[in-house]
Amino acid sequence: MSADSLRDMRGLAARVTEELNSFGFLLAVEESGGFVVELDAGDDGAGGVYVSWKNPSSVSSKVGEMIRNKELESPFLAQAARFSSEIQQVLASSLSLRGFLVGLEDDMRPFGVRVISGQ
Repeated sequence: MSADSLRDMRGLAARVTEELNSFGFLLAVEESGGFVVELDAGDDGAGGVYVSWKNPSSVSSKVGEMIRNKELESPFLAQAARFSSEIQQVLASSLSLRGFLVGLEDDMRPFGVRVISGQ
């Protein structure tokens, strides 16, 4: 990826962070939940800016434990999946409302939001 493209991507990521903060969302830090902005600087079709939600460590630990123990029919896992899907929609809607073009379909980031362009 060229230096100019990378600079533009970083600018887009900064605008995304600013807009999500303006809606009251907080960046994830340490054990706390919140949104995460990732830059994929790959020079391919998957490159770009992505937003995802990080659950608090207490929730993500429980989900991981249940998956390891093959408790895949757990109501808690179903609820966690519903939450992840709903927060993905809320993040995408928030960014769309502020003029960003977003996409939701990505096998590598199932509950992520790809930010294609923005104000």
